[in-house]
Amino acid sequence: GLSQQEENELMGKNVKMITDLTVSQIACFVRLFVETGVFKNKNKEDIYRFYAAYFQSKFQENISSGSFRSKYFGINESIKEDIKGIIIKMLNELRDLKTKE
Repeated sequence: GLSQQEENELMGKNVKMITDLTVSQIACFVRLFVETGVFKNKNKEDIYRFYAAYFQSKFQENISSGSFRSKYFGINESIKEDIKGIIIKMLNELRDLKTKE
């Protein structure tokens, strides 16, 4: 694991998770995590700010929390289909993961 100093330095650099997803797709995944109880944060504004600050989308290096919020509630059928395809791909990958022996 990282030492506290290394962790502080990492956070100070504002390192972002770089994704190949659009803001709408990220927001849909996050909403699924919230709706299924995986993420327990009560304050959704904290969630919007976190993902806006620490994630980079396919087309945007910087995401505003307002944009993330609007995408979180504005999920359309096309985005749902995109996410369904990604989840199926993830399930296939999960099936094929090698376990430690």
